[in-house]
Amino acid sequence: TQKPLAGMMPYENIQIQLIDTPPITHDFLESGMLGLIRNSDLVWLVINLSLDDPLAELEMVKKRLEEKKIRLCGDEKGVALQVGEICKKTMILGNKNDLENAAENWEVIKELYSTSFSLYSVSAEKKQGLEELKRETFEKLEILRVYTKIPGKPLDYTDPVILKKGQKVLDAAFIIHKDFAHNLKYARIWGKGKYEGQMVHRDQVLTDGDVIEFHL
Repeated sequence: TQKPLAGMMPYENIQIQLIDTPPITHDFLESGMLGLIRNSDLVWLVINLSLDDPLAELEMVKKRLEEKKIRLCGDEKGVALQVGEICKKTMILGNKNDLENAAENWEVIKELYSTSFSLYSVSAEKKQGLEELKRETFEKLEILRVYTKIPGKPLDYTDPVILKKGQKVLDAAFIIHKDFAHNLKYARIWGKGKYEGQMVHRDQVLTDGDVIEFHL
């Protein structure tokens, strides 16, 4: 990839935007990539497992970004940051796991990074491990899908409203239209662990798969 290239990854009934970037090397780090990484919700650090020393490549990329005040962070808590440094949630993705030396290289990476990062080994060529990767990516993004229902009309599960975990009924109303939020009196909700059609107020926290019927 010579320039950042956008694409969409389908997961169940939503699309997750991916941006494939040029590789980071000892000599090359495109300045425009820094803004992309800083503004991303999640980073895939993709490593070619068929290289002679993919661990060295992984650590080089981390170091190059740290020089630019971008620290790739995994599942560890309380990461100490320098002044001006940001922490970007990252998954380490080992590609080409079907090639020679890949299994041995992956074991080395797991030994060093499995306690601090989510690690996934895949083969894009053979399409191995991709569905598991999609599910984990969805979880790491910490998003949820809710569905809106018009009173008296059938429910459409094909076009969910996407929210961050912890957001509320009022947040969903704002996404649909600001007038919904301003005029919202209450909502009825269907979902796991809830009464069918339960009446809730605007500060009700939502969960993935909830169905909302707004009443203005």
